[in-house]
Formats: sequence, structure tokens, C-alpha cells
Amino acid sequence: MSNPRTRPRIWRLAALSPVVFCLLLKSMAQAQPAPGAADERGIPVPGVVFEQRRDEMTGAVVITPTKNGDPLNGVTTFDLVLISRHILGLEVLDSPYKMIAADANMSNSITTFDVVEIRKLILGIYSEFPNNTAWRFVDAAYDFPNPANPFQNTPFPESRTGFDAQGGDKASFVAVKVGDVNHTAMGVDRGTGGCPTVPLAWGSPAAKPGQTVTVAVSHAGAAPLRAFQLGLRFDPALLRLLGPSQGDLPGYQADHFGLTRVSGGEIRTLWHALDPDEPERVAEPGATLFHLTFEALGPLPEGGLPLWLDERVLPCAAWLPDDTECAVTQASAPVAERAAAAAPVAGSLRVSARPNPTSGEATLALSGASGGKARVSLLDAFGNRLLLRDVALGADGQEVALPELARLPAGVYRWQVQANGETAQGHLVKQ
Repeated sequence: MSNPRTRPRIWRLAALSPVVFCLLLKSMAQAQPAPGAADERGIPVPGVVFEQRRDEMTGAVVITPTKNGDPLNGVTTFDLVLISRHILGLEVLDSPYKMIAADANMSNSITTFDVVEIRKLILGIYSEFPNNTAWRFVDAAYDFPNPANPFQNTPFPESRTGFDAQGGDKASFVAVKVGDVNHTAMGVDRGTGGCPTVPLAWGSPAAKPGQTVTVAVSHAGAAPLRAFQLGLRFDPALLRLLGPSQGDLPGYQADHFGLTRVSGGEIRTLWHALDPDEPERVAEPGATLFHLTFEALGPLPEGGLPLWLDERVLPCAAWLPDDTECAVTQASAPVAERAAAAAPVAGSLRVSARPNPTSGEATLALSGASGGKARVSLLDAFGNRLLLRDVALGADGQEVALPELARLPAGVYRWQVQANGETAQGHLVKQ
């Protein structure tokens, strides 16, 4: 004889009229509480799908929430700052749900690998997390045995077993947006109203079709920057990006650029300090953040280089040392004008590279310094030294051949010359 508690309920509805039958079903649906999900602040999360199934062993109802799509919602470079602080022990994430959000690769730990995964998502290298979902959900009734380490007793419950809507049960879940550790998901307005602004500047150098031009993108604001992220757009009919290169910020490497859509004129980039020896490093006012080297494909407009900030490529934002978020704008005064005002006086070290671009070797022509020695370095685009040579300076300058360049692959390189306490540097394109 079957247990009446587990026996399926069979409603005797055959004698009811169709109208009464429909009204009864409607009242039953309204009476049954629906499961819900909210973030840890209690703000409801829309669009959650609650999947129900029966456990094969016990027959109990299991309810599991899911939500996919828009994995970048709420995820910014400032999340990388906060996660990095946690990893370095400078400022620990203060809730188990934030720690779950930081575990982007779902390894049940928080490491620099999570920073890399989130960075790839922001830069458009990933369209979604390869080893995680956009959202995770934790049964709201669950108490973490150790809130300082939510992974200690994994797996934490991401579903509810024994859900009984007819019995008055209401399954509630805490929604966790993966990658978002400061709760900026859920459509928070990132408008610029009342928000400080940070201007960036770059010059408008002239170039004929076939010539190369390197643009320095500089911080033209008055306050240091803890971090930033930028979406840039250029006209692919007039310019071809040969490559980005490092400016004044150590640690700014090739993997800080997203170039998956560069053929359509889109560039994503971000920076934040991750050096454990200098975790509080900032981008100082006037610093060159990075360089972009282009080949001109057609006549460039007189109004300026066809390069713009574009929020549709990536929301542009910067963060000050006190964690204030700022909007990013293009400075009205080109950096070229300020550079011209500070041009080196006659007699200072001057260096030119030729031919540039080159398909083989190149030569650095030094002038403006005589006597003593000069130290010549050839570096890749992000500061890794490929060549170091000391040369004696003659009275009328010196030419330094770089035959090693012929063996290097095509790309953007940087040269640097130090002599008599002065430094000159520039870019060289190998085709």
C-alpha cells in the first residue's frame, strides 16, 4: 500500500464546469508563492528562470535558478582593482558573495587567474566566461560555515531541494553577478551627470598615404589615476593599426589591449596596478598612457586624426586614488600643442631612425651630443629589451647601425638613446 504522503494528488474535477475549472486553476496559481532571487542587498534580479525537476531518488522537487546573457553587465576595471587588493591582502572582500563573484574561473579560489579571465571579458577577447556562468545563485537560507572563505565547504547550495509551493514554501536565492564585486550590475546608470571628468589628449600628426604615424595618448587631467578603461574607434578606411606600445606605465602589456575587432576600427584597453611591489602605483598627470602606431591608408583630414573615444566600443571610465569613478573625455587642446611649446632647445640630444618603416636593417643617427658614450637600446613594443649597445660619440655625432633588426619579425619597436644625462626615444616599424 502506498504512503499517502508520497502518493501523487489526484483532483476530482470531472464534475466541474469549464468556467469553474479555469477559475480554480487561476486561484491555485495565484495562491502558490513563486521563487525569487535578489542580490545580497535585497534588490530583486529580473529575468531569472527557475527550473524545476524531481529528484530521482527521493521524488522531492528541486528548483534551480539560472540567468544568462550580458556577462559584462556590472563588470569594469574597478572590479579588477578590488580583486587585486583582495589577492594582495590590502583590502579583503567583505562578503562571501563578493568572493564568489571574484572566482571568475570557478576554481573555488581567488587568484590572478581570475583577474586575467575578467580582463579578457572586458577587452572583448571572451564573449562569455569559458568556465563559468554570468550569474550564480546561492540558497538564501544557507549559512556559510566560514563567511571569510565561502569555498571551504563547497559546494554551497545553488538549488533548493524539497520546494513545496502548495505548502507555502517560497524558495529565495541570493543572486551573484560573476565578475561584479562592487554591485554595479542591474542597470546602474553610469551617466556623466555630476561625475568628475578626466581628459585624455593625443596629437594630430600629418601623414601621407603609406606613411606611419605614432600617437601618444596622454593623461591631460590634474589628478592621478588608479585605473582606467577605454573604448576607442578609428576610421579603418584611413588608418590601419600596426600596433599599440607602452608609454610611461610599467606593466602595461599587450594583454591589456583588446584587438579582436580592430579590422572594424575598434580598440579596447585598460590598466590598473597589479605589481605586488608597487600596488599603489598610479598614472600621474601628464603621463603618456600608451602609444598607437598607424599606417595612413588615405589623406588624413585637416581637422585631426580620425581617432575618438567611443562608449559603444567599451564604456570609458577612470578611477581616482580615493576610488571615485570619473567619466573620460577627449581634451580640447591637442597634446601636440603642449609638446611643441616644450620642444628641446638647440644643442640637446637628437636622434632619428631611418629608414622608418624598414623591411630590414635600420640606422639611428645621433646629433647634438659630442664626446663620451651613448647607450643604445632596442626594445619591443612593451619595453622588453632586445638589444643593448654602448657606443663612443664623435664630435659631429654618430650613426649606429641596427643589423639585428633584419632578423626580427614585423611589428612596432622602440629605440632609446641615453647620452650625457639626456634621453631620446622613439618608435621604429619593421614591415
